[in-house]
Amino acid sequence: SITSALCILFFIKGTSMLCNGFSDTKTHQAAVSAAHQRRHRHTFLFSQVQNSEAIDDEMLSKREALLLRNKGNPERLVEWALSNESESPDDDTSVGAPVTIGPSTIGNGNGLFVTRSFKRNELIMTIPHDNVISIENAWEDESLGPEFMYLTDVGGPGAKLATLVGFVAKEACGQIDGIFDLNYGNNCISSYWQEYFDCLPWTDDHPLWWSDEETNRLLKGSVVDEEVTSMRIQVSNAVENMKVLFSNYCINDQMSKAETDNATVDIDENMEARAMETIEIAVRSAFCMLLSRAFEDQETDCVKLIPLLDMTQHTEEADENISHSTHPATGNIRVTAKRDLDAGEELFNCYSTTLSVAQFLPVFAFVPNEMGVSGRQLLEDKDPIFFPVETATR
Repeated sequence: SITSALCILFFIKGTSMLCNGFSDTKTHQAAVSAAHQRRHRHTFLFSQVQNSEAIDDEMLSKREALLLRNKGNPERLVEWALSNESESPDDDTSVGAPVTIGPSTIGNGNGLFVTRSFKRNELIMTIPHDNVISIENAWEDESLGPEFMYLTDVGGPGAKLATLVGFVAKEACGQIDGIFDLNYGNNCISSYWQEYFDCLPWTDDHPLWWSDEETNRLLKGSVVDEEVTSMRIQVSNAVENMKVLFSNYCINDQMSKAETDNATVDIDENMEARAMETIEIAVRSAFCMLLSRAFEDQETDCVKLIPLLDMTQHTEEADENISHSTHPATGNIRVTAKRDLDAGEELFNCYSTTLSVAQFLPVFAFVPNEMGVSGRQLLEDKDPIFFPVETATR
């Protein structure tokens, strides 16, 4: 089952998972700078890292332009997610795609459906290890691998999660190398996971994208007020530290290229501000994706994104109709039927067995059994899910 929530709750419930790794900005900046100097002889050129940008309609519009520059193709995603030439013979699935993506039969958004019938315990599909996004991908990244590894070595309990967020942000933006020539995504280099990123709901209404005014108004007096506020503060801290890492790398990279071409690089204030805003959007969006879509990764003591499997909708544990496991030899993800399935049936997965109904909102950005009503609307209505019965209006 999806258990990213269990990992995230370490800091939602007050143990400062992210802050333990990244709250000391000066120390962290020095650590990042030292890591960069192992590979670059230029130093960090920005005079200071700007504070988090105010979340407003303009930023939300830029988020859409940056992260939704390509229209996702569900058919291509299925084909890509299940492809792997090195797949072991015992992992073979039937000819033809065993699943398809379409509008869910419950709630909003898409769901995952089988294209033929399956018997109980029958293998439905195999998702290759190479297509899964884990902390190991960050450590092995060609551009920032040493820096990501260093951050997880010197950081606290939340360092792995924040590092994985940084890697996802980098990849989703179409490679951080081109951040000073982004034009909000029009000139980016495609990621290996581009088919996957293009199909993700980057513009979902997650509490991390609410303005401070909205957050205070909607959450005041609710049972998740403290949790959401803590989460937003610590995500903002992580965003600021990722700005240091990304911008440092980009400046050094641009200057190295300029020296090779015997040219100069003019980093003006507009370029700096634009870079900071782009990093803010990418990192905050990556946090939303990992909060709402990641699965527990026991091997790395972190979480991981499993393309295609995370297209399944949530249900109660008793109503799950699939299970998944990791092949011990290949690391591939094997998805099997928990009961007989009819062709065209939607697949369901239990996201968490430990969260309360209210706690689903700050993690997954929806409320179970209230699929037709947004969490924002439930808060507006002072629903008993979030507020004591005596203060509810419904």
